[in-house]
Amino acid sequence: MLTPVFLSLTQLFFIIFWVSVLLVRLLIRLNIVAIPMSRSSHSVPTPSAGGLGILAASGLGMFLQTFAFPGLPSHFSGYFYGYGLACLLIGLISFYDDCHPVSYRVRLLVHVLGSVAIILSGLTLKFPALEVFEAHSLTQIVTVFCLVALINAANFLDGLNGLLSGCVLLNLFFMLAMVPLLSTQGLYTLLLIPALLGFFIFNFPKAKIFMGDVGSTFLGLTLGFLALLSQENAWLHSPTAWVDKNFVLSLTPMAFLWFDVGFTLLRRCFLGRRLTEAHRDHLFHLLHDAGYSHATVSGIYFISVLVMGGLSLSCYYGFFSFVDCLFMYMVIQAVFCGWVFKQSYAVAR
Repeated sequence: MLTPVFLSLTQLFFIIFWVSVLLVRLLIRLNIVAIPMSRSSHSVPTPSAGGLGILAASGLGMFLQTFAFPGLPSHFSGYFYGYGLACLLIGLISFYDDCHPVSYRVRLLVHVLGSVAIILSGLTLKFPALEVFEAHSLTQIVTVFCLVALINAANFLDGLNGLLSGCVLLNLFFMLAMVPLLSTQGLYTLLLIPALLGFFIFNFPKAKIFMGDVGSTFLGLTLGFLALLSQENAWLHSPTAWVDKNFVLSLTPMAFLWFDVGFTLLRRCFLGRRLTEAHRDHLFHLLHDAGYSHATVSGIYFISVLVMGGLSLSCYYGFFSFVDCLFMYMVIQAVFCGWVFKQSYAVAR
């Protein structure tokens, strides 16, 4: 049983929350403005880069956690060094991009470098059914691809008030239900919640500040990192699985949002539109353009996270098989897509 040396979990929680709140308020005063453009869902200039408060507060949480609970397993420390370097690299280029636009090629290169930093720390995606082939290089390449995809997907999803921050908050609670709380991963996941909550209260339902790329890319990287760490949990180990089920189920609560990104990119390819061009083709954009408010659309996606989180926990604890959960998800997702396009076409007429 781990016991805190100088701070309780409650004290850590409130320290990180208030640090996040103070930093976000400071960033509102600094007024790094996001100017409305073709992709934007807001019509007036609004302070941005609020994600810097999330990143800094969570970094403080990681630091204090190490000293408050020195008895935590040490084999995670190397992973966190790689993660910290990735956060630094991606955070710097993303914050600079929030202030002065940077080429997507430069940003993508830094995303790859940050992902490589995590891999060099020894953390990669596991493919249990393919371990006999010892394809380490292929595993590393796929891990980089997954991390870069999550980083950019999170960036694409930061389009409405509270959408990304609220969904990630809920996803973190479901992640907590799948790992031991008194572990390095469990405590860091727990202490991310107040860091994110300190921003969320300024972003939803009315946005006094946006998180900017510095926040969205950090959240995408962090979700990927925590999902990779979840593979250390032997509770759901399956030697016949193509991809580690702990990794998949950790990200399943936000399945509707990941689908939104993938489906939109495929749809744009089919329509012959440039993928690097700013757009409003996501399903949540279609709902907003159909007349639904920011709060309503974000609320719909919050519900989707709760539904999918419930399915992922049901699968994790053995109430449903993975195939059963996949089938239920596909049915719900198909109904949701049909409803969204029906709403969009009704307005277009």
